[in-house]
Amino acid sequence: MASGATVNNCLIIGRVNTHAGNGTTYSNCIFDAGLTFNGDTNFTTNNCRFVPIADFALDEDGQPAIGSSVAIDAGDATIYDAALLGDFDCDGKPRFVNGRKLDAGAFEADWKARYSKVLGQGISVTEADPAAEERDGCVYLPTGTLALDWSVASGSGKRYSFDVCVTGTGTLTVLRDGEVFATYTAASGAVTCGFTMATTRQAFTFSYTPGEGDSGGAFLSNFFYQDGTILIFR
Repeated sequence: MASGATVNNCLIIGRVNTHAGNGTTYSNCIFDAGLTFNGDTNFTTNNCRFVPIADFALDEDGQPAIGSSVAIDAGDATIYDAALLGDFDCDGKPRFVNGRKLDAGAFEADWKARYSKVLGQGISVTEADPAAEERDGCVYLPTGTLALDWSVASGSGKRYSFDVCVTGTGTLTVLRDGEVFATYTAASGAVTCGFTMATTRQAFTFSYTPGEGDSGGAFLSNFFYQDGTILIFR
């Protein structure tokens, strides 16, 4: 590493005889704990840590695995230079996601895929506001829009449902295939929204408009097939 360099948002793997570079500044970086520097001690770190290499937990594409990678939400947005580094990762995905938080490394985790899994089977989230985040087994939307496609093997004429709960002073508007399906506020309480699936694929858009001084939002969860029989054995 050249002396006086600046290193931002990197996952750094190495072992012995690694040169840190005298005068180098590292920001939002994670180092392999097995790394040792060869004589370079005059370097600065901002929001950096040393961890076992197994904790990097990257997938085959180099993206951090949600739920196991130490890189998830490890970056400090206040020291991230967006003017220099840009608002997108090396794969073209937005840098600030899942509650406008920042991962360490070249790639942000794929939160749309994570939200899809959290919401339920057959769900494919196609758009999510950066403020949206996974919270308490739900997808929480404090502002903006989350859009999804819901695909089922044999949906026509069958009942499906999802749960919504508004905790803020704003309004959640739900569109189904571009038409207004329902609107919800905190006065609605926790609601299970049932409907008949007209086709094997339908598009839903959830848009939350915050109220004045709003500190809450909308929780989305439990997208599932409603019909059937439940047997309870005691």
